[in-house]
Amino acid sequence: MVQIKTETTVVRKLKGIKLNANVTLGTETEYGEVLFTEYGISGPAIFSLSSRLDNQTEISLDIMPEYPYDKVCEMIYIRMCQNPNLPLENFFVGMLNKRVGQALLKYCKVEPLSRYSVTMSEKEVERICKTIKCWNFKIEGTMSWNNAQVTKGGAVTDEFNPNTMESKYEKGLYAAGEVLDIDGDCGGYNLQWAWSSGYIAGSEAGEGGDDL
Repeated sequence: MVQIKTETTVVRKLKGIKLNANVTLGTETEYGEVLFTEYGISGPAIFSLSSRLDNQTEISLDIMPEYPYDKVCEMIYIRMCQNPNLPLENFFVGMLNKRVGQALLKYCKVEPLSRYSVTMSEKEVERICKTIKCWNFKIEGTMSWNNAQVTKGGAVTDEFNPNTMESKYEKGLYAAGEVLDIDGDCGGYNLQWAWSSGYIAGSEAGEGGDDL
């Protein structure tokens, strides 16, 4: 579980902003919180997908996952009709984070932001709606191992008794948590595994302490 580095033109402008999105990497999609950073994107949804990067070159965000494409378009046209003289820099206030809305418009080349909303063309609205539902970011790698919250690999689980956490080959040797080759999704699963396996290993080691 680690942060993903992306092309930074957009994300640097949004540093520190969080939003809920459907995040798609290849054929897999995760819903959850996304945090924009100066180097890319972070947050639970990103952590859940980060181990599955493989050879993927893009990751996409649906930043209004609660609405289908047609509904997003309808909402934008209604807003244009109700607020024809609203400057584009404030167009998405109340619909999206203001900075996200401004970055979205710039990404879609709907500028200058001093324009009134009524001046947006049908093609521009279509481009905006498509980006809201599928905002692509070029992947440039991940943060380092030192930044990872959970890592894969470790002692082979088949070599330890799951009921005691003791090695099957070395009496008195116990393992727990990430020492073993076990990792789970984001959401507290790894912490729970560490606590539960640690409790079992500690209890069993304590009971067998006189034999060590």
